[in-house]
Amino acid sequence: MNKIPVIIKREYLSRVKKKSFLITTILLPLGIFLLIGGVVFFTMKSKSETKVGIIDDTQEYFGQMKKDSKSFALSQVSLKENESIEALASRTDNEIILRIYAAQPPIIDSVKAMSESSISMSAQDFLNDEIQTIYRKKLLSEAGINKLLVDSLDSAELPFISRSFTEKVTNTGI
Repeated sequence: MNKIPVIIKREYLSRVKKKSFLITTILLPLGIFLLIGGVVFFTMKSKSETKVGIIDDTQEYFGQMKKDSKSFALSQVSLKENESIEALASRTDNEIILRIYAAQPPIIDSVKAMSESSISMSAQDFLNDEIQTIYRKKLLSEAGINKLLVDSLDSAELPFISRSFTEKVTNTGI
């Protein structure tokens, strides 16, 4: 029984003195940390504004869109006669062209986003949220619903009370 501590001590010292032990316990975690830090650094540094050109057939949506976004630069563009979307994008230096179709302005028919490469999820979400918000407000105003009332309903919250089963129920005023 006295030999077990001696064996453990010998095994421990023989493993700790190996170079592989030093590499795996010190350098490997440090390398992983530096790799993750490098990815985060270059990702943050490479973020730039995505230029979005908007063709608004309704003549209403572009004026209501948020133009102060840090990630997206919005500009209104128009097609020249017989010009393709690709030619417009290169002429105006826009990465995405958003077309708001309206056969009978100001009634919107559809919305289409076009790009030479795939459109990022953040760009799709931003543009969809902008269009949906404006469309929703327009429908509410056409229905005669007060915008201030709708905004106050959006911000209204119901009080949420949490308690355990063993706690006695008291009057909470609800």
